Amino acid sequence: MKDSESPRSGILDCENGSASFYCNDFNFYIMNNFVKREGTYYPQDTFSLKTDNQFIHGLTHDGQSIAIFVGDTNTSSLTSVFELQTSAYLVQCSNRTDCNWGSFDSIEFCGGVLNNLFSYRNISVTYIPGGYTVKDDDYMLSDSIGTPYGNIEVDIGWYTAHNVNPKELTASQNTAYMRFIFEKPLSLEDIFKNIETARSLVKFMSYRDNVEFDSINLQKRYMLDTPDGTIEDFYNDAQVFIRNNFAPSQKRPVDSICFDDLGTHVFSLLHMLYEDKSHNPLHFLEFLPNSDEAAKWISSEHIREIATFIECETYQSSQKNDSKSKKLFDDSVRLKNLISKFKQTLYQDESENGALPENVHQLLERKLNRIAFPSRDSDFCLYEAYKDITYNILPYCKKILTANDTKEFRKYRNDETHGNYGLLNFNIGITGLYLVATGYCSILHRAGVDDATLKQLCTKHFLC
Repeated sequence: MKDSESPRSGILDCENGSASFYCNDFNFYIMNNFVKREGTYYPQDTFSLKTDNQFIHGLTHDGQSIAIFVGDTNTSSLTSVFELQTSAYLVQCSNRTDCNWGSFDSIEFCGGVLNNLFSYRNISVTYIPGGYTVKDDDYMLSDSIGTPYGNIEVDIGWYTAHNVNPKELTASQNTAYMRFIFEKPLSLEDIFKNIETARSLVKFMSYRDNVEFDSINLQKRYMLDTPDGTIEDFYNDAQVFIRNNFAPSQKRPVDSICFDDLGTHVFSLLHMLYEDKSHNPLHFLEFLPNSDEAAKWISSEHIREIATFIECETYQSSQKNDSKSKKLFDDSVRLKNLISKFKQTLYQDESENGALPENVHQLLERKLNRIAFPSRDSDFCLYEAYKDITYNILPYCKKILTANDTKEFRKYRNDETHGNYGLLNFNIGITGLYLVATGYCSILHRAGVDDATLKQLCTKHFLC
C-alpha cells in the first residue's frame, strides 16, 4: 500500500530526550536530536521513545499526528540513529487538532482489489447538443452482522465518478468501497483485527493471497446538520498504511467471485469469517496463490494446507443436516451414538466390577474420543454432493473424481506429514484443486448461495 506523501519527516514523543524521524517506504530513520562531536554518549545524552500498545507517536512537519507500529522492539536508551522497518503506520488526515488514537467508529476500504470484485458494467453516456451527460449510477449491498466486536453495519458498493470539461469527458466506476461501521468504538488493536478479516474476505473471493486496497481510512462519528434535521455522518480521521511485500493481484472480475454474484449472501460469508471456531475452514486459507503467476502450479505444501482446509469444511458440513450434507451428518450422528454406547458399556462395567486402573481408563477414553471416519471417505462424500457443480472448475482438466483419487490424495498428504516424501504427480494436484472447489462450494452453500449460482461461479474458473 503506497503512501503518496512519502517521504515524511517529523518529531517523536519521548520518555526522555528528543528524537526526529525520516520515513521512506516503511523505513523509519529515527535520529537523536542531541548531537555531539565526541563518540561517547552518556545516559543523559540518549533518548527513549514513548510507546503505547506497541505504537510510538509523533507529529509530522506538516502538522499531522502519526502512529508507528514497533511491536516489541526496544525503544529505550537509544543514542544516534535507529533504523526501524515497520509493517504498518497511521497518519492523521487533517492537522487541525491532535488525533485521538484510542478508538475509532468505522473503517472504509477503497479501490484496489475491490474494483476487481464487481462484474463489468457499462457507463451510460448520452450526447446532447453542446456536450455529453453521464448517468449517475451506483450499486450497494448493506446489512448488519453480529460479531465478537458487537454488531457491525457493512456497506459494500461502487458509484459512477465523472468529470466534464469543454474538451474532455472522463468517467469511471473504479470507485469500489467497503465500510464497516461499529456499534461501539474499537481500539486500534481491534481495528487491525477487523482489517485482517476484511482482507480474508477479499482473499477468499479473488482466490489470491496478494490482495490490497488503494486506501484504508479510519473514521469517527459526528452529527451533521441538514435541512431535514441532524443526521449521523463520518469523517476520515486517519489513514492506515500496511506494508505488503508483493505485487498486487490483477485478477479480473470475470475470473473471480464477485460481490454482485453473491448478493446479500456475502454478509453470511463475512459472519462466518468472524466465527471463532477451531474447525473454521475460512481460517485455513494458506493454500491461496501468492501471485497471479503462482496460480499456475501447486506444491506439496499446498496439498497439506488443502487437506486441512477440506477437513475443517467436512466437519462443519457434518454438523448440518441438509440435502448436501445429509450423509456426512447421518454418519456423524451414527458414530457419536456408537461411541456413547461404548462409553456407557465402560462405565457400566466399572460400576459392576470396580474401577479400572486410572491410566487404562484414560487410555480407553482417549481412544474412543479419537475415533473418526477416514478423511479420504469424508473428502469423497463431500465431493460427491458437489461433483455436478464443480465439473467445469478447471478449463484445462474436466474430471470426475473417484474414491481412489481422494485415497491417493490423503496417502500423499499423510506420507508427507510423517517424513516419507514422494513426487507430487499431476493427478494428486488436480484432485487437490477439485477438493478446494468442493470446499468453496460447500462454504458458499452454508452461506445461502443456491446451486445455480454455484454452477455459474465454477464456469468462471475462479481457481485459475
